[in-house]
Amino acid sequence: MLSNRLNPRQGRLLLGTICVSVALGKLFYDDNVNLGAQAIIKINKGSHMKTIRSILVENIVGNIILNFFIAYGLSSLLLASKTVIPMNAPVGDVLAPNMGGDILVGTFITGVLLTLILTNIVRLQYKSKPINITQLPNSGWSARLPESIFKRSLMVGIVSAMFIAMPVLIVMEMLAIQQASTANYILYHGVYVALLTGLMAYFVTNRAILDLDHEELPAK
Repeated sequence: MLSNRLNPRQGRLLLGTICVSVALGKLFYDDNVNLGAQAIIKINKGSHMKTIRSILVENIVGNIILNFFIAYGLSSLLLASKTVIPMNAPVGDVLAPNMGGDILVGTFITGVLLTLILTNIVRLQYKSKPINITQLPNSGWSARLPESIFKRSLMVGIVSAMFIAMPVLIVMEMLAIQQASTANYILYHGVYVALLTGLMAYFVTNRAILDLDHEELPAK
């Protein structure tokens, strides 16, 4: 018959296991998510709830892959007749394809659209399969985004244009890049959009999850 009490050796082994689990949780969950609470909820709910980290990974990876192909496909379609893409638009034709305007304006529009779309996607994910929001991150840059989705989308677009697109253009000017072959630009632009939307997805998803804290859990 097995004893219900732990001997000192078993106690030390259990304590060591708990310490290792907590250390691993602290290492991989940098959004202040309580790993122990997640584990208990997942066991009790039969894995019916998604973790915040799993939602972040899905949305970030999904946006990187999807937006790379969207950017690559659209650029290939719209720039197929061009042999080179200039850095700035020609005088008298501001709407002509150019890297500067494409990167700056495109970054702003991407921020606005991605915020509007992804915020609603997170809400749909929450309705289809509840997200474990017992330990939400209440600090950081994501929490500073406005509650209004419209204002939030504008802020993401403006901040991205100022602090991502502008530095990229400044570096390109410093490197004296005046033009690029269409094939190279399409590829590099696709990579830029993929990385940009992946970064945006992290903050937008985090902020959308914060919104869920004020909503009632869907009926089981």
